[in-house]
Amino acid sequence: MDKKLVIKLISFWCVISFLSIPALAGDKKFLLNVGSAWPSTTEIARNFTNNLFPMIQKGTRENIKLIWKSGPELIAARDLPSSAAAGVIDIFLSSPGYLAGQVKEGAIWDAYPLYRSYESTPRQFAEIKKVLDPIYEKKTKIKLLAMNNIHRFYIWTKEPVHSIKELQGRKIRAHGGLVPYVVRGIGAVPTTIPTAEVYMALERGVVKGSARPLTSLSSYKEYEVARYGINETITWGTGLVYISMKSWKKLGAQLQDELMAICQKFTEVSAEYWQKRHDDLKKELTSQGKIEWYEMSAKERNEWKELVAAGGMDGVKTLSHTIGPKIVDIFKKYK
Repeated sequence: MDKKLVIKLISFWCVISFLSIPALAGDKKFLLNVGSAWPSTTEIARNFTNNLFPMIQKGTRENIKLIWKSGPELIAARDLPSSAAAGVIDIFLSSPGYLAGQVKEGAIWDAYPLYRSYESTPRQFAEIKKVLDPIYEKKTKIKLLAMNNIHRFYIWTKEPVHSIKELQGRKIRAHGGLVPYVVRGIGAVPTTIPTAEVYMALERGVVKGSARPLTSLSSYKEYEVARYGINETITWGTGLVYISMKSWKKLGAQLQDELMAICQKFTEVSAEYWQKRHDDLKKELTSQGKIEWYEMSAKERNEWKELVAAGGMDGVKTLSHTIGPKIVDIFKKYK
């Protein structure tokens, strides 16, 4: 047989053989639609789109690309899990407190008040994720990926406070999940009001104060109607990134491992980012005279911590008397 013909046949056979090999999971391209409980214009959503999106695209060699699909104007926060399970979206950002009606255990991670810091958050999240993932998967067919945002919450009031006893019986805005238990623990009356309506509720006197982070106070200019802050943490609040189990399984083992490694790094970066934002905003708003702080005595500070601890534990036991203590133990172990 002609030598040139043999070489051509061998070359052709090699090409055919290569093309017949099934593509690795990591070589397949995935365009994943993203939803969010916060509008794309908010700082919380921008951290998600400006940082996690490119990290995933670059880290997976463009095998995964995220596409913004909807904010709360199209899909309400409460409907994000069902939209993901139905395949309308693949990944979404939301507060576990917003999803407390479906997975109440998640609200404990979101707002438990003790043993927490920005520095300890990534490790605590990684360990608590192991506890919460099976629950999310079973109840809502979604899985945790990362923490996008974390905030220290303070109590803000319309009038100056000279003692924590003055909070007794006051209506204080608190979002759902664990937060109302902690607010009730300090003697106030928790009142659930959507974020977009907090300013108006404070302005009209529907509530006399709110449990809010500095980022919200600044973004929504709520310091115009509630500028007096109690300089002790009342609780915490977070935003987590979830993926539908249907979309997760399609990725395959290689991309799953890569995505999780990226999300772990993103959680660490996010914790550092929000700590700096908190510190910068506290300094900025205070120096500009937009907010004023009530500083407790050592005795009152201890009393505050006891009240917050009691309220938090009441919420933990009510939301989940079995899983709740496990989550608290993790907070305590990795504080």
